[in-house]
Amino acid sequence: MGYTIKNVISSKYVPQWGNQKKFIAIHYLGVVGQNHELQADGCGAHFYIYWDGTIYQRCSLDAIVWAVGTAGYYTQKHPQARNANTISIEMCCKCDGDPTSAEDKKWYFTTETQEACAWIVQKLMKEQGIPAGNVLRHFDIVNKTCPAPYVHNNKYKTSWTWGEFKAKIGAGQDIKDIRIGDSTVNEISKIVYNEAGVIQSYDALVAVAQCIKDMVDNGGYGKGITDVMERNFSAYGQAATTDDARRAVYEVFKEGKRRFADATILQFRSFTKYSDGAGNMDPAKCAALLEKYEYLGKDARDNRWGHFYFGRKTAAPAPEPTKSSYVVQAGSFSVKANATKRMSAIKKAGFDAIVKQETDQYKVQCGVFEIKANADALAAKLKAAGFEAIIKMA
Repeated sequence: MGYTIKNVISSKYVPQWGNQKKFIAIHYLGVVGQNHELQADGCGAHFYIYWDGTIYQRCSLDAIVWAVGTAGYYTQKHPQARNANTISIEMCCKCDGDPTSAEDKKWYFTTETQEACAWIVQKLMKEQGIPAGNVLRHFDIVNKTCPAPYVHNNKYKTSWTWGEFKAKIGAGQDIKDIRIGDSTVNEISKIVYNEAGVIQSYDALVAVAQCIKDMVDNGGYGKGITDVMERNFSAYGQAATTDDARRAVYEVFKEGKRRFADATILQFRSFTKYSDGAGNMDPAKCAALLEKYEYLGKDARDNRWGHFYFGRKTAAPAPEPTKSSYVVQAGSFSVKANATKRMSAIKKAGFDAIVKQETDQYKVQCGVFEIKANADALAAKLKAAGFEAIIKMA
């Protein structure tokens, strides 16, 4: 099916320009509803997709919008994807549960929204030369549960899994027979699916794939992938697998995805023999494992089906230096009406402006920039137009 992109492109609220267009990030709106506007602080996306599949392009692909950064709160996970090189797509969503919580498992996308998203992603990949491996969830860039339906991967109502979405854009094509060491994606995925498929969690599939890789990299569990699988996994020799299992293997071995970024997984055990009956790891039952390994965490479908993971923690990478933000301010007033009057005059002169309250002051702000030269340029234009303008660090 073909789609038409509704052009609602505007430079209003766009904080920066010069997007390098190397990655595509998929988001969910995070509220039940539909809109296609950037926020006044520059947060938002390039494209918005409504429940019926209508696609709105809100800003130029050259725009750098605040979409995938840490915001001083989240932890950076992806080594390269940033606001300055990422095209962002917001999918409008629905929720049958608690719409104030991203962790609620009843968020979902309509089929129309997902099909339209797959179409626009394929179009951008072709036009911008972006590989399927560079199509990411917001969750893959920072530790934010976004887009919730593709992070939970629970196929609630009409939602696909992330693996299914990737397959729709072509990422699932031609990976079956890709060689990985002395094995293939498909052969490794048989172990992954038969060990973790019953849990019905994409994270669990990724964890088993990571465990295989970490065992191989460790060198103490066998010589090569096939030997490691044959020696250490009871599922060796099974024939069944799925596209999600193949995708998990490909992402772990070829794209560097990990269930635990700060640990190596060297063992896992099922809830059947190692839980306390309530879905928790039983230290007494796991005593022998805990003498040799650290407990890393778990994935579970319920209190009956799940895995506990054991291995060794690795040193966390040094945090990326926090980037400074430069705010162009055109006045500070103790009376809101005076600030509003200044904002109106600035807008009439052709500039963007908002009033932001900070303690007992109302401040007129005209832009927020990561690059100081861009802030300097706007301040100079405001002064030339007869307004005061100063630059403050955010």
